[in-house]
This record gives sequence, C-alpha cells and structure tokens, in this order.
Amino acid sequence: MGEHKHKKTTPQMIVTDLDDVEKVLADEKLYCEICGAALSLWPPELIREHSMTVHAAASWPAIVETWENYKRDSDLARRENFRNKLRVEFLFQILQHRRDLYDKLVVAGVIREPAQG
Repeated sequence: MGEHKHKKTTPQMIVTDLDDVEKVLADEKLYCEICGAALSLWPPELIREHSMTVHAAASWPAIVETWENYKRDSDLARRENFRNKLRVEFLFQILQHRRDLYDKLVVAGVIREPAQG
C-alpha cells in the first residue's frame, strides 16, 4: 500500500484576540444535537452550560465534574485560564468544520497566518 500524505485541514493561524472572535461570530448559531435548541455559537461557555444543565446525563461524569468545579472556583485567574482554554479548543474544533467562519475571521483581521521564514 502506498503512503497517503494528508494536507492540513486548517492552516496555522494566530488569533489576535479571543474577545474579537465574539464580535465577529455574534450572530452565528448552532443547534443542540440532542434537543435541537438554537444556541449562540460564541462564547462556548453558553453551549457547555446548556449541555451540562439540560443534558448532563448524556455527558461523561468527569466532564460534568470539571464544569461544576469551574463554576464553583473562586480563583478568578484559574477561572479565566479555564475559560480561555475552552474557547481556544472550541475555536480550533469549529474551524476544522466551518471554512466560512475561518474566512469571516480572517476578513475581520481576528485570524492571521503566521509570517513565513
């Protein structure tokens, strides 16, 4: 069997500001795959809250526990780190499937490709 070389599905990118992502994606929606509820695409904490509140039984217990710990955590720096990690991971995942959103963020200057060389 010959080797298959896979192209990257998303290019390397630099996100200039996660808060700017929210401004660009403010009108974007997605729909819960369990109940069909319309949800704002950004910020992803709203999606997570829906999942953990309405559909906790469908989630892995460790994920529910991590979310509950985040909500109870009084350390603002730790909460911000958790939130930023969630946002970065979600953005990377969604952009693997939505080229149109990638293009929208590039046009807005929120995403840029790193300099070559």
